Amino acid sequence: MSEYKEEIKKLVSLQDVDSRIFEIMTEKETLPAKIKKIKADLETKKQALNAAEDKYKKVQVAKNEAENSLLSAETKIKKHEGELALIKTNKEYSAMIEQIAGLKADVSKIEEKILTLFDDIESALKLVNSEKSLFQNEQKSSEQVISGITSREKELDTQLSAMNADRDRLKAGIDRQFLARYEQILKSRGKCALSRILEDMCSECNLQLRPQLINEVKLKLRVVTCDNCSRMLYEE
Repeated sequence: MSEYKEEIKKLVSLQDVDSRIFEIMTEKETLPAKIKKIKADLETKKQALNAAEDKYKKVQVAKNEAENSLLSAETKIKKHEGELALIKTNKEYSAMIEQIAGLKADVSKIEEKILTLFDDIESALKLVNSEKSLFQNEQKSSEQVISGITSREKELDTQLSAMNADRDRLKAGIDRQFLARYEQILKSRGKCALSRILEDMCSECNLQLRPQLINEVKLKLRVVTCDNCSRMLYEE
């Protein structure tokens, strides 16, 4: 009985370490997903900035094309106005006047379009500056958060190394049969292989334990497991 009690005490100490190892590993497993999400959110901001810059460039191109069209129309007007003095017939003169009038109408439309495009450029530039500010702020924040996560990962690695060293030390002093049973249960249950009896219940799965089972635990003659979660039962 004394030997059983001592081995259970050793296993409880080992479980404290294993529980901490489980928590460390669980937290570590969440870190890559956190970094991935941060980078994805930053990429979304980057895409919004790229879209705003593309829009700004397109409006500028449209404005340049309109200005080229304006220059071409004005050049043609001057050319045709210079040709008026050389025209000899009224019919040709009227046709040229009509052509010049059409070009002037085009110029008016192009000038209105250019004014609109200037407004569009101003709006597009404001959007670019806004998206750039959002991206830069997000980038700075992301770098800080990722740096914090990386630091946390290093802290967890240090803790894990210490916990594993403690685990090896504790394992060395535990009876092989008890340890083998413990590790078999731990492998299937994760964080805890032992469960303390608490008010006639299994403290891990909250099952109401059979009186006979509780008596067997108190006798400390053999390893007794919970009927529901199969963890090793013990009583303090």
